[in-house]
Amino acid sequence: MSEPAAPEQTPPSKRSKVKLLVMILALGIVLGGGGLGAYLAFFNKDAHAEHPEVDAHAPKPTVPDTETSKSKIVTLKAIVVNLRDTRASRYLKVTIGLETSNEKVVAELNEIQVPLNDFFIDRLSDLKIEDVDNSQGRNKLKRELLFGANELLKSGVINKLYFSEFVVQ
Repeated sequence: MSEPAAPEQTPPSKRSKVKLLVMILALGIVLGGGGLGAYLAFFNKDAHAEHPEVDAHAPKPTVPDTETSKSKIVTLKAIVVNLRDTRASRYLKVTIGLETSNEKVVAELNEIQVPLNDFFIDRLSDLKIEDVDNSQGRNKLKRELLFGANELLKSGVINKLYFSEFVVQ
């Protein structure tokens, strides 16, 4: 007679391995999230004291900044000039803001806008593309324009000059 056949051992199916892996990952995520939440809630109380919750709809406190509350910026009209370039026609469009802390200077700037624009146009139209295609050149130009604008004033001083628009085409 023949011996009874030994039962064949079948490896667990792939589905059961995948299910087991998914359950282990899910359990790890749940436990990890719970542990992190508990840590933040119970052991990290100093972080809540340093960063209190801010209501987005609450009015923000206004503290006057003494430096900026006294300063006024006079924005001039945009200036468009041709750049000196022998290869092609190049244009520069610039809008300049002048900052001062003196009300008399603000009034004087409004009175001398035509001579001020004339000075800026003369100086800007002498530029080449190489003079303004990097930040060093633009910063040098700011200093020169600021110096020249202060020369046109009879009293007071312009503290800073800003380019609110600077386009080369």
